[in-house]
Amino acid sequence: MTKIEYAKAQIEHLLANPTDRCVLWPYTKTQGGYGIITVRVGRKNSTSRCIHRMALEMKLGRPIPKNMDAAHSCRSRACYNPQHVSEKTRKENIADTLKDGTSRRYLGLQRNNTSKYRGVSYYRNLRKWVAHIAVNGQQRYLGVYDTAVEAAKVRDAVAREYWGHDCFQNFPEYVTKVA
Repeated sequence: MTKIEYAKAQIEHLLANPTDRCVLWPYTKTQGGYGIITVRVGRKNSTSRCIHRMALEMKLGRPIPKNMDAAHSCRSRACYNPQHVSEKTRKENIADTLKDGTSRRYLGLQRNNTSKYRGVSYYRNLRKWVAHIAVNGQQRYLGVYDTAVEAAKVRDAVAREYWGHDCFQNFPEYVTKVA
């Protein structure tokens, strides 16, 4: 049984026996964490398919248009449970991930960021959260805090001092003054 046949059999089983739990793809994943299947086309060429898109196509019984996303309701990128995947526009999918706090890319965060906040890092040797901000190409250290939320709020206050209320803020609704 090839991987694609295995995947189709697994998806058909999930469609016949729905479950609420995530079903994670155990094989090859993209750098972003999405499960993929590489299918050989001819002798030298191959193409990759995302397993969650394949699950949604089997659930809907039709191909997903290129301008639509297969969005995870569970926010687990390796999950291919058809009950957790729905068809959304890119704009709707991004809005959902921003609302959930699961998007790093659209918040300007690096993949290896230890917090979900911009300008906040966890320092293992201190066992504390550190706030910092880049101004004119220079990193400015803002202090050490017990929680990531505290550090993010301080970073936001300093960002407002430099760039005003139109700057990127981790908590736009929270406004305070830094002494």
